[in-house]
Amino acid sequence: EYVAAYAALHRRMRLGPKADERRQKLYRDPRLATLKTLAQLDLFKSGREVEHWQQALTGLTACPSFYDGALEAAPTCPHCQLRPAQQHVSGEAEELLEALDAQLDALLTGWRGALGDALQSDAARTSLAAMTPAERDPLDAFLAQPAGAVALPDGLVDAANRALRG
Repeated sequence: EYVAAYAALHRRMRLGPKADERRQKLYRDPRLATLKTLAQLDLFKSGREVEHWQQALTGLTACPSFYDGALEAAPTCPHCQLRPAQQHVSGEAEELLEALDAQLDALLTGWRGALGDALQSDAARTSLAAMTPAERDPLDAFLAQPAGAVALPDGLVDAANRALRG
């Protein structure tokens, strides 16, 4: 009875092998790389959303080696030493991973939209008009991309900062 209860808690509070693999992929996700690049813009430097997202992802603990039989010799998992009573978990680990994946999409969509809106402001339009075509190219390429695009044009950060500073 204890083993079954502990195993159920362990599966709820820890990421298994497939979920841990998915978490590792999120660390290397192109959306995260794009957000890190966008975070260099003056527009987003005050926000810490990407850092908080990474901390939440890092906070998910994985234990890919757990199996019910691991509890035969010890009352806790010999791999991660989970003690459910000593941990506060606000949901199932795999559900939190799913939410973080969705949050990555939402952040990227929101930041791309905010940058697009900022580049349409009167001050930015005035700056854009004063820029050479070569200086404007990354911005024109960005504005021409579909909303869900992940890749960013080369030189976007410098060009956008220049345009938004006026």
